[in-house]
Amino acid sequence: QLHRFTPADELEKYHLRRTRQIVLYAYQHVPYYRELLGRIELDIKEIKTLSWNRFRLIPILNKKVLREQEKKLYTEGWEKLNYQVLTTSGSSGIPLQLLIDQGYVKRRLMINNYYLKFSGQKNIKKFAHFVAIPNLRLWGTFIDRAKFGYRWGEIVLLLKREKFESLSGPASTLVEFCEYLEKTGESLELKFVISSAECLSPGLE
Repeated sequence: QLHRFTPADELEKYHLRRTRQIVLYAYQHVPYYRELLGRIELDIKEIKTLSWNRFRLIPILNKKVLREQEKKLYTEGWEKLNYQVLTTSGSSGIPLQLLIDQGYVKRRLMINNYYLKFSGQKNIKKFAHFVAIPNLRLWGTFIDRAKFGYRWGEIVLLLKREKFESLSGPASTLVEFCEYLEKTGESLELKFVISSAECLSPGLE
């Protein structure tokens, strides 16, 4: 079992073993990777003994490929899986839709719970999310700004009335929200704020 004091050489072996397992799964179950690995002449036998040098020959997956090869990137039999649709914020261009399974949802919950515990906030019950498209329910309440006509004042009233304790959302949305609070002199008593990953303009950074 891995822990914070696991020796570097053991970590290296573990990472390589897990990488081989992931690449093997992709070869066996994902049409796009089966074709791609075939083009760079990686077969099942070599994948099982894959070295880091050979692994680096696998092209990095980017959004262009995700959009052009969407269905080929789904694991075979995905139609029968219990999945949800996740839409990105679109901060780096056009929003991207991805299929996520329950394993992903559980990992997101674990990460958010880790943030909360790390901050010392263990008993937060009222959690609000700023989202453009409310399509992924982890826990808490989604606030779709479009339904409020993008009027921050009404959203502030909702947060106060429902006594929300924590808030999450894309960094640019949180910046916009903070600018509104500063401009109007409004204040909220929040215990915790989580900013989701996002590409920011130099001005926002």
